[in-house]
This record gives sequence, C-alpha cells and structure tokens, in this order.
Amino acid sequence: MVIVKGGNRKMSKKKNDLFKGVSEEAIEILKEMIEELKKVSGEDQKRIARKLKSFVKSDIKEEVKDKNGDFQPSFQELEIVSIDYTGVGTELNNKHYGIVFKAYKKRGAVMVIPLTSKLKEQLPMKFNLGDLKVEGMPKNESIIDLSGMGEVSRKRIKKLKQQENPVTKKMEFPALARAKFYEKIMNGIAVTSIGLQTVEDYLNSYGGQLMPEKLTEFFEHRHKAISEARVDKQTKELIYYEWNKKHQTTLKLMEPLKPITRTEKYQLIKGLRSVNEHEKEKAKKTYKELYIYEMN
Repeated sequence: MVIVKGGNRKMSKKKNDLFKGVSEEAIEILKEMIEELKKVSGEDQKRIARKLKSFVKSDIKEEVKDKNGDFQPSFQELEIVSIDYTGVGTELNNKHYGIVFKAYKKRGAVMVIPLTSKLKEQLPMKFNLGDLKVEGMPKNESIIDLSGMGEVSRKRIKKLKQQENPVTKKMEFPALARAKFYEKIMNGIAVTSIGLQTVEDYLNSYGGQLMPEKLTEFFEHRHKAISEARVDKQTKELIYYEWNKKHQTTLKLMEPLKPITRTEKYQLIKGLRSVNEHEKEKAKKTYKELYIYEMN
C-alpha cells in the first residue's frame, strides 16, 4: 500500500485557491449548479457551461453612464453591431451580428434584431440588407430576422466600423444600414406583431387572376402592410391603405393572357419570393409570358 502524505492538504489548497475571493453564498449557488449539470450528458454540460461563461463575462462588466445619465456606449437606430448572445430561452447562441432598432438612452438594454445567413424566401419578416461593408462581417450574413427581435444588455453589444469611402476604403464608426430599410422593418413588424396582411397576401387571396401590370411594381408593393384594401374588378385596380399612412395607393392590375388556376398563381408568387436565382428567373419569365405584352 502506498501512502501519499499531504494529498488531502494539496486538494484542499487547490479548492481554496479556486474559490478565493468568492462569497460563501455564491459558492453554494455554484455547487447547486454543478449538481444540476450532473443530470445531463457531457455534451450538454459543455453547451450549458459555455452559455454560463458567456453570460458571466458580459454581466460582470460595469454599467457606464455619461454626465447626463445616458447609458454608454450610445447607439443609433439601424446601427450594425456585434452581439454576444447567451442562448438562454429562445435567444440565439454565441456571437451574431445584429441591427439596432431602438436605442434607449436611459436604459441599459437596447432593442436589436439579429442578422443571419439563412434565407429561403424573401418575406416581410426576413429579408436581405445587401453588402453592408462592415468590419469582419461576411457578405452573406446580412439577412434580417424579425422573429428574433428582443432587448439585449449594452454589456453584450459591441460597436463596429464600416467602409464608407470606396476610394480610401477607410473603416469608420458607426456601421449603419441604409435608411430605406427602416420602412421595410416597420412593415415586417406590422405583419408579424399586429397580424396585418401584405399587398402580396391580399392579391393572392382576393385578387382572383389579377396581378400588377408591371413586375417592378409587384416587387415594390408586395411587402407593404395594409390596413384596408379592395380590388375593383371593373377598373382592374387594387386600392389600399398602408397601415401607417392616411392616403390611399392605387395599383393597376391586369388579367393573364390565358386563364390560370389559384394554385398556379400561388406557385408563381412563391417562385418570385425565392432566393434561388434559377427558380426566381423561371417565375419572372412565366410572369412576363402571362401578364406582360407589347401593345400593337
């Protein structure tokens, strides 16, 4: 039998060093957390531990305010930022890029919308912002996803630089999305949160075989959220009110050159939503064959 002298003392010393500077109450909570971790598999233990590490690293940062009591760092609406998500609940995991929707001056949290690289169809709640020329950001990770919108602590948000001058290619703060996307975001929120229909939805449900005379007008109006609409089949017009505007908009419609079924119209619109260039071009060709022709 081999006797190792001082073994317990060494283990005790390591334990004391590990928890040095940590309160007894915090140590007890950590012990409880470890007991909970034992209930899951090794891979799940690592996944949860990484989330806890990410949360702790962010949460221990001090909150900073300026002389006016405004939280820092300050952000602008439509600013592109880097976010350290914790993966708790429905929140995303790890670092993601995002866009600031509301930057509250007197609150420690900021309303952000995550950006992703995954997109199957152009939808009101999920669409492409294009190449934002932001430092370290892949070109394809610019898909806005309104379903993930939520408040995140400033402690977990990092400002980014953006290339504004194509000649000097100098990177400067802040990184901003173009102002035109604000209206698209608001339309998406009206559809997802309020449950309003879009022009595309309305035409699909109540337009019969009618579609806009010009394909460009279909793309321009398709995702606008509407509060009221009607199709005048005598004049072949869609008359609608956008959800946040008082004046009406009129869109000229036309019958197809040959009859199509409701399913065929649905498939046509679905093809025009596709991000697959082959599918989209095929749908555009079909649209032009059905609805666009030269007058003699």
